[in-house]
Amino acid sequence: MVKPYRPSPVRLALLALLLPMLLLVLTAPAFGQALQATIQRNRMVVSETLALTVTSDIALDLNRLDLSPLEPDFQILGRSAGTQISMINGVTTRTSTLELQLRPLREGVLVIPALTLDGHSSAPLRIEVGAAPVSGDQLDPSQDYVLQIEVDDETPYVQQQVLVTVRLHYGVVLSDGNLSEPAADGAMVTRLGRDEVYNSQVGGRTYQVLQRNYAVVPQESGELTLGPLLLTGRAGRGGGMFGRGQPISLSSGNVSLQVRRRPADFPGDDWLPARGVE
Repeated sequence: MVKPYRPSPVRLALLALLLPMLLLVLTAPAFGQALQATIQRNRMVVSETLALTVTSDIALDLNRLDLSPLEPDFQILGRSAGTQISMINGVTTRTSTLELQLRPLREGVLVIPALTLDGHSSAPLRIEVGAAPVSGDQLDPSQDYVLQIEVDDETPYVQQQVLVTVRLHYGVVLSDGNLSEPAADGAMVTRLGRDEVYNSQVGGRTYQVLQRNYAVVPQESGELTLGPLLLTGRAGRGGGMFGRGQPISLSSGNVSLQVRRRPADFPGDDWLPARGVE
């Protein structure tokens, strides 16, 4: 006959003490880094600006952040700070944000160094800065609006991801703007991340640039055409009650990809063309 287990009063007391601590661990919210620095891109040219976002989820006063480590390689063009408070499952989180507009002072591989505040540090960030394009090579500074589409590989393999970058340069304010999405028959198109807006100097003229990134995965071999993209809107903010600005309609050029089929001598059945897999 097996006797039922009856915990001793000591065990019951220990269980009563440890159970609330265990529940506290299981239900505790997951916090991010105390000080985190992020950028949306790590490649640019010396005539462009870069947005650096610093965040803290432990209510650090980011206005006290020492920005002097940035000065050897970057010019700080602007800054803005804010605080966001949210409540999830009864837990209140306060996130502080500092956004900086940076302009690189030279070409090469630059590093945004670790920023430190009250014993907390962000991780350093690496940026590749190229030479500014020669006026007329890629952009005509006499044009108010320029729409560009670029790919990182014009001869990919079938089912290989191709990074597509769309840039809208505008030297005049655009209202009621709408930019179409890239589409291609025989390919999967996925938008990556969020839009990035920065400034660019071309031929002595300052443009604002809207940049969007897409992943395109061809499903068939042969020629694949991307574009054209279409921009519609109105130039300027208009004047008066009925003034809405001059209508604008602009299209990009097409980009053709020559998609290669899987090599005949490829061993195995699993085909995954990629530069790296995580």
